[in-house]
Amino acid sequence: MTDRKAALELGLVAASLSPDTESISFTPADNVLCAARHLTGEMDFIRLMFALVDVDDPTYQVVGGYVDALRVDLDDPDLDDRVSMILCELDYPEDADYYATLLSDTGHLAAFRKFPECTPGTCKALLVLHTFIDPCFRGYKFSLALLGELWATFGAGATLCLGHLSEQRQPELLQYWQESLGAVAVGDGLLALPPGVVPRLPAEFVSASRDHGFIKVDAQSLRARFANGDESLFPVSDGRADDPESEGSASVVVATMEAARAAAVAVAARVDDESDVEAEVVTVLRFFVCTADEDAPPSELFIRAAEYLDGHPDLDVVSTSWRDEECPSGEGEHLTLEVTVRSV
Repeated sequence: MTDRKAALELGLVAASLSPDTESISFTPADNVLCAARHLTGEMDFIRLMFALVDVDDPTYQVVGGYVDALRVDLDDPDLDDRVSMILCELDYPEDADYYATLLSDTGHLAAFRKFPECTPGTCKALLVLHTFIDPCFRGYKFSLALLGELWATFGAGATLCLGHLSEQRQPELLQYWQESLGAVAVGDGLLALPPGVVPRLPAEFVSASRDHGFIKVDAQSLRARFANGDESLFPVSDGRADDPESEGSASVVVATMEAARAAAVAVAARVDDESDVEAEVVTVLRFFVCTADEDAPPSELFIRAAEYLDGHPDLDVVSTSWRDEECPSGEGEHLTLEVTVRSV
């Protein structure tokens, strides 16, 4: 696994495709990208991204998918409230509601501690919040590869919670994890990895994929998705992995944009010099705050955005937008500031 290594989102590739490009062939990279953000106390937000390489131009990587997880300390006496607030700030309101209820129940919390058995001061849990694999790269079990890397890197002494059954989550995905990993139900519809079960590492899935040959992506399909504003082409442009307290700890998205000149040149090289096609790299940064948190007033959003842009003078603001929603807890509002930027 590599730490904070820049990679292009698939949308940037789609935006720079030459009109005469019919397809692009990809193969899984040997590394998994990581963006870990310390939140508070013993709580960390972790995003692992599955990277692939353009077979014809290995000078850049693309993000083919990701898994988001929260690493928590089960001995934290305020764990339910803390998890609820953090997940609201990370824009995972459904999980905030669910885990706050689950972790406030002593019976369910006791069940957590049995997977694996732990002693006071060592009880951790990895709460998987979301997994995404782009439709172009599905069918190769890459989500299992990400879970294996998550467990191998951050799962020592921790309970791996794969998700919970709900109307919003795809039940077939949870069933797939149950059958593929041997996960069992713990508490109120929660799937967890039982003791002694070790997920397979990414290398096995990468090897199996390469045995099947290159993954060919239809260029016209990518263009159509980009033209239709498919946000899944920019899966990690949500700002969740940004650390507003750490100067210089740019998100993977911003790191990508800082490296975009070199990487985009490689992609845009497919555009004929005589062509009148002009590609521009843009992305959306999102800043979140929950007004229920007394230490994070609404003005905090604009302060963080201003400091972020001040620290990255090579970014120009294209547009901004504002969204407010009621927090799932019913206390305060969940505010989102979206800033569309481009590299200059």
